[in-house]
Amino acid sequence: AAEKIVVLRGAFHPHAGPPSVPMKPLHVDLQTLSLQPRLEPDDRKQMLFTLFSSFPPAHSQYHRNIVLTNLHNAPLSFTLCCKRPWTIHEFTHSVPQYPPLETAIYTPHGIAKQIHTLPPRETVEVSLSFITPEATEECDPNETPDLHFTSNLVAIFQPLGHEQFLPLEANYLFPEVTVAVTKLSTASQLKQNTMDFGFVHLQQPRVLTITLTNPTTVPANWSLEGVAEMSGFTVLATKGIIPGRSLGFGHTTVVEVSFLPPSAKDFSRTLVFKTKRGRSCSIMVEGSGTVEEILELSSDRPKPWDMKYG
Repeated sequence: AAEKIVVLRGAFHPHAGPPSVPMKPLHVDLQTLSLQPRLEPDDRKQMLFTLFSSFPPAHSQYHRNIVLTNLHNAPLSFTLCCKRPWTIHEFTHSVPQYPPLETAIYTPHGIAKQIHTLPPRETVEVSLSFITPEATEECDPNETPDLHFTSNLVAIFQPLGHEQFLPLEANYLFPEVTVAVTKLSTASQLKQNTMDFGFVHLQQPRVLTITLTNPTTVPANWSLEGVAEMSGFTVLATKGIIPGRSLGFGHTTVVEVSFLPPSAKDFSRTLVFKTKRGRSCSIMVEGSGTVEEILELSSDRPKPWDMKYG
């Protein structure tokens, strides 16, 4: 049998497909952004405490509610804890949660008693309280400056253990009272930290005034140390409250001091004004009793050798 050889030349059939061609490698550029889990506090000012030593621990200054929000597009699971002088005593969630843990989790940042789970845009409200440290109870405000405390509210995220530190600060402020003298009589004299009544007749008391000033922002609950009447000096007001300074000068109160000498000789007394949980002040008062009217009217005390008798 004869063999038949067919040779195809020229172009492909009009309706035929092109020959297969190997594809070029496909390159896809991928990028990823790793985000640390975090919670956003609604108001960071709530994490700065300003505490007045004259207020009791039950005062609202010692308690704050901080709202934390999950701003991620994925749910977050975490625990919350802090160290003294702060303590967490309640959580309020915007979504239901599992019950607290039967066994607390001990961390370097405090004790965690619950695992929180927040979907995107959901919140947890943390009720924080400042527990007054023993150091504030034992310190002497007259020798100790205002105290400053720092710590952190720490969120530990599950399951990798990433940590977020939310700073906590507290300024613990002491009240203070200062004293100044108002000169009401030409027969009185003003010295450094001393109010001199001069000569006062045994039957005619003299009254001068002392001005107590609170230069701090803390309300000052002041009282006179000791009795009101002593050595002929009588303090007519022995206690009170001076509000804290606002935008202007410190608030003041006026205290009258009366001197009626029991005999014709020199008298003196130190008036100490104590401030509850704060800094105190003192002033010396002095005067001399006399039966000589000319001495009582004199603006300056005469020296013994200048005095004429008989």
